[in-house]
Parts: sequence; C-alpha cells; structure tokens
Amino acid sequence: MAVFVEQQGQQMDDIEAKVGRAANSSSSTAAAVVLTLTVILTDHTDVAVIDITLLLLDFSPIPLSCSSIPPLPIIMPLHSLCSGSGSGGGGGKFAANPRPIKPPSLFASPSRTPNQVHFPLPPPDLPLHLKEKILSLEVLGVDAGRALALNPAFRAASLDSVHAIISFLLSKGLHHKDLPRILGMCPSVLTASVPADLAPVFDFLSRDLGVAPADHRRVVNKCPRLLASSVPHQLRPALLYLRRLGFRDLAWLAHHEPVLLVSSVDRTLMPKLDFLVGLGLSQEDTAAMVLRCPGLFTFSIEKNFKPKFEYLDKEMGRRVEELKEFPQYFAFSLEKRIKPRHEELCRRGMHTMPLPAMLKSTDEEFRELMEKNTQL
Repeated sequence: MAVFVEQQGQQMDDIEAKVGRAANSSSSTAAAVVLTLTVILTDHTDVAVIDITLLLLDFSPIPLSCSSIPPLPIIMPLHSLCSGSGSGGGGGKFAANPRPIKPPSLFASPSRTPNQVHFPLPPPDLPLHLKEKILSLEVLGVDAGRALALNPAFRAASLDSVHAIISFLLSKGLHHKDLPRILGMCPSVLTASVPADLAPVFDFLSRDLGVAPADHRRVVNKCPRLLASSVPHQLRPALLYLRRLGFRDLAWLAHHEPVLLVSSVDRTLMPKLDFLVGLGLSQEDTAAMVLRCPGLFTFSIEKNFKPKFEYLDKEMGRRVEELKEFPQYFAFSLEKRIKPRHEELCRRGMHTMPLPAMLKSTDEEFRELMEKNTQL
C-alpha cells in the first residue's frame, strides 16, 4: 500500500492523504476496492479524522471484516502530518515527535450541529457481527446510529444481505454518493428483501409509469420513500386513484411529483380533496385544480388550506370561484406574499387586481401594476 500526502497551497486544512489499494485475485470477476482516505483538519482541534469512502467496482458486494479493517475510526495526530498550522513553523514538514492523543470511540455521540438530530451509536460491547455492519454503514457514509434507532431489525440482518441490497441498488443505476441520503431517510431499505420489496419498485417504475431505466436514479433520488413503499399496498393504489382523477402523463408524474405515489389515498389524498369540496367547489372543479397544481396534495389542511382560505374569504372578500381559476394561490406564503400585497392594494384603494397578477408578479412588476392602475 502506498501512501501519498499532498499539501495544496500553504493552508494546512487542505492536506489530503490518498491511499490506493487494489485487490489482486485470480478470479476474473473479482472486484477492486479503492479506499479514499480524506484527512479533515480544522482550526479547533489537533485531531485529523479520516473519512473513509468505499468505492465498489463492477457492483460486487465487498465483505468487510473487522480482522482487516479496525472497528474504530482512524485517528491521526495533527502533528504526525505536519509540524504547525498554516502560519506556524515547519511549512508542512513531518514532525519528528508527534504528541500522542487518545482516539475517540466510534460509538461516541457525534457533535451536534444546528437543526440536526443525532442518534447516539450503541455502546462498544457489541457482538462482532453488529460492529461489522455498523462499520459497513459508516464506510458508506450512512449514519449507523440513526439507522439502528429507526430500524431495530437491522441488528438481526446479516452482513451478506446488506451487501446484496447495496449491490442491487448500484446495479439499478444509483451511485455511492446517493446512498447516505437514501438510506438515511429510509433505513428500512437496509432490511428489505431484494426480490420481494425492491425489485418490484423498479419494475413498477418501468412498467406502470413508463420511466426509462436510465431515469430510475433521478426518480428515486427525488423521492427515496419509493424504495420503502409496497407496490401492491401503496404505490399501485395511489396510482389508480390519481389516474381516476385524470392524471395521464404518468412518466411526468414520476419525475415531478413522485411524493403523490407514496401518499396514503385514505389519509392524505382523499381528505384534501374533500376539504376543497367543502369550500363550495364541485368534485369536477377540485379534480381540475389538482391536475393544474398537483402540489395541492402536499399542502397541510390545518397549516395551509384553512388559514389561507379564511384570509381570502374574510379579509380579501374574494369568491371561492377564484381558487378554481388559480389553485396556485395556496402555494404562496400567507405572511410573506399574500398579506403584504393585499394590504398594499388596500392602502392604494385597489381591490380588483386578479390573484395571478397580484401574486405571481415580481416586486418590481407588482409596483408597476399598481402605478398603472393608480393612473387609470
């Protein structure tokens, strides 16, 4: 194994350690493994944490063994790489006497960042097979603590089954860089059955929706929950309901609004249409509205529909029929767009501007519209 340490510029936080390893085998189908080790240096610590990215070639599962890969993260003292910070002496030369430090445990809780929930990893007294699975996830960039917390069944899953799932997803066109987000959002995929759960989803995309295999990655990345949804119990019933409403371009639906396919017909789709009908619109009107603005299905009744309709009705004094012509009204912010512009129109004594002109225009266009109406 050859180790190359490259300093980019004069900044110590740009040092990268690149380690290349090729696995030689007599088998022609043997996969090559490349481990890219990136040294992360910060201004607040003298520890360089090495982030390991595993690249699997030929989509072959690579068994990970704790006998060959240490179960703890690779921690290197900063002074073992260089003898100073960017402005200190040494100019990036290797230090003769690195200061020893105590490496943190893989199972320690990560530092908290704003607006991020961290799941602490289990204690270190774990069975070897579970440590291997945790290492596999961390190597892929998946938060193993979160996966274990949200999918306890992962503890009992075999390492071979996890590798088989990863290999299958890669064979369907997904990239390694996609996996942290997909598996982080849907950790249940880690214990799914390839033939019973995952393969039917990709067949559904191709056969039912007309999505080309080359576009599977784009659709799955847009809505990872597709991989965690049952075709017979969730995806196909939602598709049938949407088709009855009038959705015809199913490939467009998959590319632009795939979240509708993972939405419950009984708990999400139907109640929102029923609410719109309750405002005084007909079934035909509401169906036409969601066809023009499919995003209506993604809006909350309590946090969106109710307050915005109440403002339209009581404060703006407008008729419900205007929603039929402009369902996009519900897509605009009540506090940042609807209220300020209505109040500005009221200050100028204007009450006749159509909703599309009032809300779709930019700030400059809105001012010009008000000036023109004032002059008239």
